[in-house]
Amino acid sequence: MSLRDYCEGAECPTRDEQVAETEDLMDDCYHELFLYAGPCGDLEYITVTYGVRAYTHSFDASGALVAVHFGEDVPSYCDNTSREKWFGPIPECEDGTPSRYFCEEGQP
Repeated sequence: MSLRDYCEGAECPTRDEQVAETEDLMDDCYHELFLYAGPCGDLEYITVTYGVRAYTHSFDASGALVAVHFGEDVPSYCDNTSREKWFGPIPECEDGTPSRYFCEEGQP
């Protein structure tokens, strides 16, 4: 799916806007909520995981959103045949090393 589908006709969030939204979630930090960010190839990502669900926003060097990934432990997308859903192109690097943790509970 395209980023337009994800952003639903509005402007997509920038990296700074996504960081601010993620920081707002910090008030809700608990043992199953992990908020982290880091580099992944030429991109920077911000990931939120909670329970069996996760979503990741990937941004280019200018801070523009280039891809969004939703994932779950059980198939719940595409008529329950897929565990993941992408908006935008799938980045070459899908799993970077976190360099920032928003919740202390989320640190390894």
